[in-house]
Amino acid sequence: MAKKKTSSTSQASKSTCKVPITGSHDKAQKNDYVSKSRRRNLRRRMAKKSSGNEKSAKDVTTPSVEKTINVKQNEKSAKDVTTPSVEKNINVKHESSLGGKKMSALQRQFLEKLSGSRFRIINEELYTTTSSVALKNFREDPDLFRQYHEGFRKQVESWPVNPLEIMFNSILSIERKKRRQIDTKICIADFGCGDAKLACRLLQIKNGTECPFIVHSLDLVANGNELITPCDMANTSLQTASVDVGVFCLALMGINIADFIREAHRVLKKDGILKIAEVRSRFEGSSDGEKYGKQYGKEGKKKIKAKQADTRVFDQFIEVMVKLGFRMLRTDKSNTMFMFIDFVKNERKPSKEVTFSAKPCIYKRR
Repeated sequence: MAKKKTSSTSQASKSTCKVPITGSHDKAQKNDYVSKSRRRNLRRRMAKKSSGNEKSAKDVTTPSVEKTINVKQNEKSAKDVTTPSVEKNINVKHESSLGGKKMSALQRQFLEKLSGSRFRIINEELYTTTSSVALKNFREDPDLFRQYHEGFRKQVESWPVNPLEIMFNSILSIERKKRRQIDTKICIADFGCGDAKLACRLLQIKNGTECPFIVHSLDLVANGNELITPCDMANTSLQTASVDVGVFCLALMGINIADFIREAHRVLKKDGILKIAEVRSRFEGSSDGEKYGKQYGKEGKKKIKAKQADTRVFDQFIEVMVKLGFRMLRTDKSNTMFMFIDFVKNERKPSKEVTFSAKPCIYKRR
């Protein structure tokens, strides 16, 4: 019986021991499960907060990046804005006349058109008046010289070739030939020199230690240029028979061209060379004529109308030059826009009765 009691007590103890153990284990597991879920929820909350902070951080940093991009764009736009102002330094004088205010693009465009129209007006006056009247006008208003040559330089930029460049190379070839014969300087008279660019280039040449050229630059106004002698080209201060080469580079302007040629004859030495460059349209025109052209078919050859060069003004000019004491050496018409003619002075005295005026270069009104 004792054995049974002990067994029962042991079983009871076992049974009594099992209940609290199993209960506390389940509670611990439950608590552990709750703590895990809380930790999981905390992680999720932290993750949300961190993602929100990152997003807000991105939102905060993005404007600064945009600001730097905008700064670069502003710098680029500033460069684009400042570049035209640098290129338009020519209009500084006009801006100062406006009280220091910056000119708009429309104002600049208006001034360019105004200067172009001003050039055309002065150009027409020079072609349709005598040299004495032009000299008087330029002396009364020396700024006309600047306005005219500013427009002239813009015209030169659009030409296929600059006649002054051909004149320069031709004079160099004359100097090479004379260098073999005599060891003296060549005297040049540049009638209607403009900005005296021919003199600037020739005087820079050195034959050993000295320049082989003496250049007299003649025009209506010097305008502060020390190389230019202001005068009427029909009445210069050069000594008689003192010049080797005379140059008229687009300078036969006015209605008294014969007076210029007579003055050139006076100042040139015996066998002196006179070089003339002019616009071909001043000496040549076009006239409608008839010529035979091939017409295929039953008609065969048929007369068709075609434009032919009218050289009557040019032929008249050559006759006038002969009467003024010059003989033509050569004519170069290879350029479509300009012609170049070389004359040599002969012993014939110029006629005082001869007059001549070529076609004026008059630009179309805009």
